[in-house]
Amino acid sequence: ERTFQRIQATHGGVDVLVNNAGIVRSNNLLDVGTTADLRAVLDTNVTGLVLCSQWAYKSMVDRKVDGHIVHINSIAGHIVPFLPKLNIYPGTKHAVTALTEVMRQEMRTAGTKIKVTSVSPGGVKTEILNSAEIPEGMPLLESEDISAAVLYAIGTPPHVQVHEITIKPIGEAF
Repeated sequence: ERTFQRIQATHGGVDVLVNNAGIVRSNNLLDVGTTADLRAVLDTNVTGLVLCSQWAYKSMVDRKVDGHIVHINSIAGHIVPFLPKLNIYPGTKHAVTALTEVMRQEMRTAGTKIKVTSVSPGGVKTEILNSAEIPEGMPLLESEDISAAVLYAIGTPPHVQVHEITIKPIGEAF
């Protein structure tokens, strides 16, 4: 809340929000003693995304701005990749997929022209991979591939809403 208040005071409000925060904890879901890891992943990947979206939406509605909310999701939000120790991560990303649709429906019902887009990449060369066990030789995307998709989605004409973009590297097994 304080961050969005500071943005309001400094920049006048939020026109575009890119929810890019995401974490994974590399352990088995059924391992006892992983409660803190479960909560951290849920808090970051789901609760944080919802709270930031709420504040951005409020800023857009209050200022009558037809803005855009973008969720950086994952291919794991649509399938469960066969990778070891993903734990609750795919569950949180499936939640992002559902939440994106809930937000689209709520924005439509409210009569706004605010857009919401989910961008679901396969593996991307980022620091999140440091905590996950990635098979050797697995093809990966570059972060610039994802930012290009975000720019495409937010650059569409006012009557166009790109609801979902799925991006996979050539040769990905999922």
